[in-house]
Amino acid sequence: GKLLSYSNLTIILRKVDGDDIIKVMNNLAKNTNSLTLHIDGKFLKNSDSFGDKIKTQILTMFNNQTGATLEYQEIENRDEYHAMLKLLTKCDIKNAIITADAAFTHQEITEEIVKQGADFAISLKGNEANLMYYTEKIFAEAAEKELGINYFQEPINSLHGRIEQRSIEVIDMPWEYLNGHRHIKQLCKITRFREHKNKPESASSEVAYMVTSLGKSYNPENLLKLNRSHWSCENNLHWVKDNVFLEDKSTVSVGSMPLVMSLLRSLSIQIIKTVSNKITETREMFNHSKFLLWRIFALNGCDF
Repeated sequence: GKLLSYSNLTIILRKVDGDDIIKVMNNLAKNTNSLTLHIDGKFLKNSDSFGDKIKTQILTMFNNQTGATLEYQEIENRDEYHAMLKLLTKCDIKNAIITADAAFTHQEITEEIVKQGADFAISLKGNEANLMYYTEKIFAEAAEKELGINYFQEPINSLHGRIEQRSIEVIDMPWEYLNGHRHIKQLCKITRFREHKNKPESASSEVAYMVTSLGKSYNPENLLKLNRSHWSCENNLHWVKDNVFLEDKSTVSVGSMPLVMSLLRSLSIQIIKTVSNKITETREMFNHSKFLLWRIFALNGCDF
């Protein structure tokens, strides 16, 4: 009935394989078909082994609907590009929509996504300079010549002490391909307006671009929601791990243990999401009523 000592627990955790934790999470998760999967990277801040300043960095595939981390890939030498290609081949993404930030707007990555029967909606920035240049140009020409642009604007959001509004302009891909990106079907220009209440001088506007393999059946409203949903990986996974589970303050730093502990935190979030979206309150409930937690795993008769 007692917990293991810190030293014994450390010895056990060093033996744990991260892939085994992922198998547990996939067994708990629902079918991933026709779901949106968000891919994002994260540094484990205190993971430098013996002070060598080489921090563990992982790429995570997250499903916000179930709160499940479906797969991960450790990034070596900060090479996110090849880590992404490895990650895409590690699990079944057929019929899913993959979202990612601009670091992954590469021909080989989009080819791999489509090859596996999935679609993509990826941010576009200056790392793909040629594609970015012509995308900005085509939107400028379309506005000047008043060409047909599909447009959608969200209602004004005045919650959280600020005024926010987002709009999106969508144009069909005007070229057969550019820089080898032959699977792009629509180009998106997203404008975000923000102003703090009672501070008119704080008003600001930001423009972002996105490319997608989704066709016209995915209208501008859905594309804007898809763009916003990508940040759920940051808000509902990484932020929770840092601020609720205090991952960035963890003193575990040796070998594979930072990675294992990070995956265990992801597993905890997934378990909590089966009960409620209120992470802190549900965590406290499990802490005071552990039998409820064992019931989720159907561990009847266990002596804890």
